[in-house]
Parts: sequence; structure tokens; C-alpha cells
Amino acid sequence: MNFGFEEEQDLLRQEVRKFLDDQCPLSEVRRLVESPDGYARDHWKQLAELGWLGLTLPESYGGAGLSWIDAIVVLEETGRTLFPSPLISTTLAGAAIANLGTEEQKRRWLPGLANGSRIGTLAFLEENDLLGAEGIQLRGKPQGEGFSLEGQKCFVADVEQADLWVVPFRIGDAPNDIALGVIEAEAGGISHHALPCIDSTKRVGMLSLADVEIGGESLLGRGAKAAGAYAHVL
Repeated sequence: MNFGFEEEQDLLRQEVRKFLDDQCPLSEVRRLVESPDGYARDHWKQLAELGWLGLTLPESYGGAGLSWIDAIVVLEETGRTLFPSPLISTTLAGAAIANLGTEEQKRRWLPGLANGSRIGTLAFLEENDLLGAEGIQLRGKPQGEGFSLEGQKCFVADVEQADLWVVPFRIGDAPNDIALGVIEAEAGGISHHALPCIDSTKRVGMLSLADVEIGGESLLGRGAKAAGAYAHVL
């Protein structure tokens, strides 16, 4: 069996490496981590044009339709150069929506994540710092066809850069009684702030929710299906 990368993936690696070496040497990394945004919007636009933001998303939603192994190639190279960007966050948010969203929800959010006009992130950790459904304590209060959320998510990657947060929350006491919802920056009751980090190329912060509504159109799914999709993204 061949456990190595395929020729197309090696070519992708060369392309990514050349872009990063040319556009973001270490001197540029140092400059960007001291900037308010923490990344370069020009770089972000170029990543979108190259198809790397939607690498694993279906072509029907503006993605490239490639595999997670292809994504690993890109992420290895961005890690090698300490490239500062919300690439991982946006990729994970897109994966959650692609795995669980309705056709309408996919068409609503995925093209923007793929073309760089939206930045997404997955807001999953809480004060207990536990991965998986057992770590979710934020509880949704039933409201119409959806829920309202009151609480915090901790150590959210790129929390200040994102304008779309995928948030898992609890709807009951059973292990799989969770749901995932999408919160957009335009929603009321949202606040966030950055936390000091040792690695300033990967920014994290707190997301606070004060009676934030997750309407039916923003609810990705609930129950065992949601728990399975959440586990897959983690």
C-alpha cells in the first residue's frame, strides 16, 4: 500500500510553498501579528482565488471538492511558515455546515466561506475545557422554532476576525441531546474579546451570548445526527 502523497498533492504543496515563501516570509509574519487584524486581507483574497479556502467544500457551493488529505498538505505548509490567517477556523466552520446543513443553509453560507467574503469559526470549548458532547454545557432555551442562548464559549479561534460562528449547545440531558446553530455577526446580544496568547499567530478569545436567538433557519441540526456531525468535525 502507498501511504505517501499523490503527485497532485505534491504539486499542490509546491504551489502553496511558493506562495507562502513569496508573500509571507517571517518578516511579514512578525508585522502581521502586531496588526489589529492579525492577518492580511490581501492574502485572504488570494487564498480564495487559489481555491484553498473552499478546498474541502463541494464544487456546487464554490469549493474545490478535494479531500482532507489535500487540506493537510495546505495546513502543513501554513504551519511550516507560521502563516497567520483564519484558514483552519473557516475550514472547520464550513465542514460543520456542509455535513449538517440543509440545502438552503449550504447555499446561504458555504459560497461566502469559499470565496473569502465570510470568515467562520467553530465555538465549541467551554470553561470545563472538555472536547466532545460531554463538554457542552451551554443550554438552549426553546423559543419558537429555535432556541435562545445565554452563556459563553471559551478559547474560540479567530473569534474577533469571524463574522459567522458555529455554536454547539445542549437541548437536553442525554449525551446526544445537542444541537448546532449558526450565529452571524448581525445578530444582537453578541460580544467577544481576545485573550493573551503565547502564539500570536493563532488568536483566540471569548464569545459571550446574551439571549442570542437561533431561529429555525439558523439551526443546523439536533440530536444524534448533530452529535455525529460535531464529533466528525472535532
